[in-house]
Amino acid sequence: MELNYDFLVSLFGWMSVINLVCLLLFTLFVTLLKPVTLTIHTKLLGIKEEQLELLYIKVLAYYKLTAIVFVFSPYLALKAMAG
Repeated sequence: MELNYDFLVSLFGWMSVINLVCLLLFTLFVTLLKPVTLTIHTKLLGIKEEQLELLYIKVLAYYKLTAIVFVFSPYLALKAMAG
């Protein structure tokens, strides 16, 4: 399989969509279903609720930064190369 320009643009485009949907779903779970997620993760991991809230924020921040650097930026650069 040959990697051509159109394939890469399509690949990074779909990766961007998937990562954006995952980020939105995780944000919704953490904000709208906060009591449920805190209860489940507290029992599952044995971490206090205060620590879990900070972990949620850190995970969201790291995921967003990673998606921007490794998915969204290459997609925008490929689109900019097209002219």
